[in-house]
Amino acid sequence: MDTLSLQVCTPDGVAFDDKIISVTARSVVGDICIMNNHANYMTTIENGPIVIKTENEEITARCSGGFISVNDNKVRIFVNSFDNSN
Repeated sequence: MDTLSLQVCTPDGVAFDDKIISVTARSVVGDICIMNNHANYMTTIENGPIVIKTENEEITARCSGGFISVNDNKVRIFVNSFDNSN
């Protein structure tokens, strides 16, 4: 299955760093889903859930606002907080 790299960064450090299938977040214009070979992209994201799909699991985390950057199958999300404890 095609994967891409995701790194989620908070002021406390890297909260997630792994290969994924997709990531979905709430942007200021609506929900966005990033998958392999997505166009280079940057937008702000709002408070709410981030859904990360890996080959083995689906992780839902709450985050505070920040931004998401996609560049050459590398996704970086910068947020104030990232809580994936369920």
